[in-house]
Amino acid sequence: MLLPHKLVKKVMSITIGHNVWIGGSSIILPGVTIGESAVLGAGSVVTKDVALGATVVGNLSREIKKVKS
Repeated sequence: MLLPHKLVKKVMSITIGHNVWIGGSSIILPGVTIGESAVLGAGSVVTKDVALGATVVGNLSREIKKVKS
């Protein structure tokens, strides 16, 4: 379904870095940036940017681990 141009306010992209793992049924909202080597748990709802090497899980995802480089 196409929306009339009056309903579309702003198009925001999702940026995904290299070597990112995204679990099944994850939802990534527009405007979010996912850093390199990040891991998103299955079913995660990502509303904010994810740092490099971070592991995030949950509905309204939160960081549980960060890989030291």
